[in-house]
Amino acid sequence: MSALIQRDDHQLSVTWTPEAIRLKTEALEAAAVVAVVTNPVQQAAAVEAQRALKAMANDCEKARKACKEPVLEFGRRIDSSAAAFRKELDAELMRLGKAVGDFVTAQEAKRRAEEALRLKELAEIERKRLAELAKAETHDQIDAVQEKFNEAARNVPVIAPPPRATGQVVRDDWEITVTDIWLLARAHPGCVRIEELKSEIKALLNAGVDVKGVSAKRVTTSGVRVGRTPAALEMNAT
Repeated sequence: MSALIQRDDHQLSVTWTPEAIRLKTEALEAAAVVAVVTNPVQQAAAVEAQRALKAMANDCEKARKACKEPVLEFGRRIDSSAAAFRKELDAELMRLGKAVGDFVTAQEAKRRAEEALRLKELAEIERKRLAELAKAETHDQIDAVQEKFNEAARNVPVIAPPPRATGQVVRDDWEITVTDIWLLARAHPGCVRIEELKSEIKALLNAGVDVKGVSAKRVTTSGVRVGRTPAALEMNAT
């Protein structure tokens, strides 16, 4: 059994063998002979050409998978090794992130409470300012009242933001749990991804079901079975 594809792991290259190119050329040449199908003889020739094309396409796909599988398996081993290696790192990262997040949340709650008290104090200053302005009778008295309470407002300390460590990034986020995917899809269709399942749709159509949201018509296609001819799959990895 000859090889169809060769993989060079050092050069990271893939080439199709002369045997593969020969088989492909023969299949294409056999197909090119059939220009139209207008009688049973041409039909038989076309089907035979289809069989050769189908067999070559199948062999090509099998060769591709056989050539790629060792690389995929190596990739899976790399991913598995990396996941195992960083497992403890991720766990500690999550633990510390939660600890810092809890601290920041507590500090932010404290800041909001202090800010609420500050606003309450400013509101009280404003209330007193208006009360004294109501009693003022001259411009000098009004100016004196304004200056008095402007100074009182300036003396109310501004609440500083919570402390941040060097390199720390703090941002608000959402922890999301979808409780009803269908309700979400109906109310916010842009928040879900829906894909059609063509095999299931065809099964319903074959059963005579009127599938909603689908436009379908009968078409006739012609395929071939290539039989049990052995596929040229052997791979030579350099």
